[in-house]
Amino acid sequence: MTITALRGLREEYGTIVDASSIEWVSFIADIRTGQYSLIGAVRLDIPLIEFARHLHDSEDTWEREQVYLAPFTSDDIASLLERTGPWTALGCNS
Repeated sequence: MTITALRGLREEYGTIVDASSIEWVSFIADIRTGQYSLIGAVRLDIPLIEFARHLHDSEDTWEREQVYLAPFTSDDIASLLERTGPWTALGCNS
């Protein structure tokens, strides 16, 4: 999965990171639909504005139509979810 995540970060977000920058935090499976998700956090050593510039260099475009960035704290993530929902266990439902 890490190789897939690294490829996705490069192709979808135009960002190259080291595998050690990825922290897997959750695995979710929806038994009704058979969908699943592996959720991770990526620690970037670049300023947010530089990451935003990389978005325009990415090969793919539809995956980055909605990108939400937040500090990796429970309060900040909860606030993000409240502002941008509705969400399902597998991602944004809007």
